[in-house]
Amino acid sequence: MKTWLGTFILALTLALGSCHSSFMSQEKILSPDEFEIGYSKHPDAILIDIRTPEEIKNGHLKDAIFIDYHDQHFEEQLAYLRKDLSYYIYCSSADKTIHTARLMSSMGFKKVFVLQGGIKQWHQQGKKIIHPQT
Repeated sequence: MKTWLGTFILALTLALGSCHSSFMSQEKILSPDEFEIGYSKHPDAILIDIRTPEEIKNGHLKDAIFIDYHDQHFEEQLAYLRKDLSYYIYCSSADKTIHTARLMSSMGFKKVFVLQGGIKQWHQQGKKIIHPQT
């Protein structure tokens, strides 16, 4: 009986944890308008572009810092960031950003927000992109 009860409690804990994790990640995916309002209204907000240097040459958001998702030290670079700040992250289309948000959450970051559709959707909605000088 104890074994069955222990197994049940473990299964329930895992199931609830999975639902909570999925719910939280869905809540943190923001439309371009919500993303822009969020990072501009929070004084502790850090904007992170996780695209490659080659992709960044095509334009980026103002005041973004760059941490290349494909860099071999990507996780180490994230680990140096303060966990008490708000992070607004984006890539080209949001695929890598969602993975990064989950990674950051597992590392103890509490306030991580994802740009839905990435910089492509941002640009499609006519929002400003900074083009580096060549």
